[in-house]
Amino acid sequence: MIKYLFIVLGSAALLAQAAECPEFEAPKARLNWIAKDMLVSGVPMAILQVDSDQSPLSMIAHYKRVWSAGGGEVTEYPVAGWQAVATARGQCFYTFQVKPAGMGSTGLLSVSQANTGPLRKPERFPMPSGSQVVNDIEHRDGIKNGRTVFLRNALTMESNAIYYRNNLPSQGWKISMERRINTKNGPGIVFDMKRDKNLAMLTISRSEGQTNVLFNYMDRP
Repeated sequence: MIKYLFIVLGSAALLAQAAECPEFEAPKARLNWIAKDMLVSGVPMAILQVDSDQSPLSMIAHYKRVWSAGGGEVTEYPVAGWQAVATARGQCFYTFQVKPAGMGSTGLLSVSQANTGPLRKPERFPMPSGSQVVNDIEHRDGIKNGRTVFLRNALTMESNAIYYRNNLPSQGWKISMERRINTKNGPGIVFDMKRDKNLAMLTISRSEGQTNVLFNYMDRP
């Protein structure tokens, strides 16, 4: 299972359409897109937030009912203070996660497509040998697009900084500013970057004996 926050429910028709997956009846709720079109490690996913006056138990019961119709198998499990249910339909995987909020509940409905063919690979992100990618999420909504890459390695912060000074320009990024910052775990290095009309930030820091590299990219507003 992909380890991301999949909270509440909502317009299953819109969500299903966005991910090219089957539709399901949605309860009455206040809807807000988190991501209409995103890639999580190359896997297409859509996430919709929903706030409801109904209790979390009522929301869970709704999805257990609609997903179980027709013999579908539903799995229920707790996730760090949230209650979640999940099911699969064809090549699509649905997760609904919910918790109390005020007099009602809040959560997200997510749908992802199984990897049965070539992945929609994002642009290769440069990284030193031995790096481990923790998250690689690409957001694409047609208006403002972005990407977040989080990786770790055993190199020093300075070695990572040298690597990215030498390799980011090969992808067209120009480092407009390099600055030192203080984090809760100690000092860090930040690169502010530009590429055509796009902006990005690369943050290098240390924790638990490893170096963390966080790359955030977004279209210029």
